[in-house]
Amino acid sequence: MKRRRTVNGMSEAEELAAWTPLFTCGYDFFHNLGVLGIPPFQDDHDAARTAAASAWQRLGAVFLATWWPVPGGRQHPWALETFGDPPA
Repeated sequence: MKRRRTVNGMSEAEELAAWTPLFTCGYDFFHNLGVLGIPPFQDDHDAARTAAASAWQRLGAVFLATWWPVPGGRQHPWALETFGDPPA
């Protein structure tokens, strides 16, 4: 199977790994988005959340295919609640 590369040269899996915390809870606690050139979340919430909308359109379906709620945690990912269903 051919590995898909994103615009920034990362694989889709690498980009998804960077977005997963924000997609899950709405925050980038561990500054994972820095590898994508997005400023730390505590410095610029708007930059991360604006970029998240576009990333959700590209990666949301793949994210949802592997996401599972944690007992006592969110029942739906933040990105799904915020941006709705991604394209299939």
